[in-house]
Amino acid sequence: MPPVHTVQTLNKLFLSFASYGTRQPETLLDGAKFLKLFKDCKVVSKDLTGTDLDIIFSKAGSTSAVARQALPC
Repeated sequence: MPPVHTVQTLNKLFLSFASYGTRQPETLLDGAKFLKLFKDCKVVSKDLTGTDLDIIFSKAGSTSAVARQALPC
């Protein structure tokens, strides 16, 4: 299990991307925010494109948003 401070940092990062562009806290990522997260973390490349991430997002679930899973803090 990762250290508690790492989990807390990841939770804060996820919530900041989920809430990007909104006036109130959000706990869901839509496709655009999902892609922004990966672009801002410099994970998108010629090997993992925005299109690849769109496909991954659409196959992640039947809804249009990905919920943050509860992480132990």
